[in-house]
Amino acid sequence: MNLVTSEGTQNKLWLDDLADNERLAKSDAQGEILKEPERINRSLSALGEVIFALSYKSSHVPYMFYCNN
Repeated sequence: MNLVTSEGTQNKLWLDDLADNERLAKSDAQGEILKEPERINRSLSALGEVIFALSYKSSHVPYMFYCNN
């Protein structure tokens, strides 16, 4: 809601399980292949924390940097 003009907008955010944990659990994936879904999940968790902080107008918005190591 724009507090000056009193105009409002609505948006939708669609999230998908990019890591596809259910299918991965049924596969015989090992080693490096298992690391990518873990990295995706960490990134999505960090994004969730940022969205939560912004939606509650927190004085601190977390920022986490995850490297690919």
